[in-house]
Amino acid sequence: MSRPFAGALLINKNPGVSSFRALSPVKRVFHGHKIGHTGTLDPFATGLLVALVGPLTRLAPELTGLDKVYEAVLRFGAETDTLDPTGAVVHTSSTIPELSHIKSVLPQFTGTLRQVPPRFSAVHVNGRRAYDLARSGIDVQMSEREVCVHALDILSWEPPDLTIRVACGSGTYIRSLARDIGIATDSRAYLQELHRTEVGPFHVEDSVDADAEAATVRDSLLCAYEVLGRMKHVACCEALPDAVSEIFHGKPFHTAMLVDASAADGCTQLAVFDDRRQLCAMVKRTEEGFRYRFVMPQ
Repeated sequence: MSRPFAGALLINKNPGVSSFRALSPVKRVFHGHKIGHTGTLDPFATGLLVALVGPLTRLAPELTGLDKVYEAVLRFGAETDTLDPTGAVVHTSSTIPELSHIKSVLPQFTGTLRQVPPRFSAVHVNGRRAYDLARSGIDVQMSEREVCVHALDILSWEPPDLTIRVACGSGTYIRSLARDIGIATDSRAYLQELHRTEVGPFHVEDSVDADAEAATVRDSLLCAYEVLGRMKHVACCEALPDAVSEIFHGKPFHTAMLVDASAADGCTQLAVFDDRRQLCAMVKRTEEGFRYRFVMPQ
């Protein structure tokens, strides 16, 4: 039985292009299949984008919510309206902090924080994107949001540029972090460079260039088993041969359909495969039992 493509592609985004355009090679290679991203990068930024292909696009919200790791260059002495190098300078400072001062303030930017997103961002304000309002000249008042920074490490200091590595939860704006660190050090700062190196269990070292040849893109597709096997909250289970047909016909799921019922113990979500590791269905555990999130088309 041959089923549609279901997998993920790790893309190394180049600077100067939108995340949407960076997906163009994937869309060309897998024409006719649904393609979805799991969190965008600003055009000036580089690094890892995780694109989902086929039915796995239904898992986009979960992958979007994964932790991220970035390497970022903060430039002290100025702040731009966009908080990145594409914007206009709105504040300047003659103060370039000493490294000792920077080190003294960084601990306040780890843990659970209250952060104000950039005015030029995709956050919704009264039903519209903040960047649309800002570009129209409307004074956008952004509300604080709770974010989490797991770790913040200095990689290098070449005044006025500070390079840091940030491990953070979903929704954290590194541009805002740059702004706030600048102010905390009695200076100003904006984000000069941003490179995403990790999205959950996926690493940029395993990615393919956005402008790679079609054959390279096709060969780099991670199958559903490889993708879901890396997800800590998902148990990859094999269905009994007779149960595969029952699953495709929507018969209520129970662990007796599995070769090893114990494989489902303690997991909130199951990825059910046949004996060839082709995805049959995603199953969610509820208080009432199991229910299908989706069943793969045959």
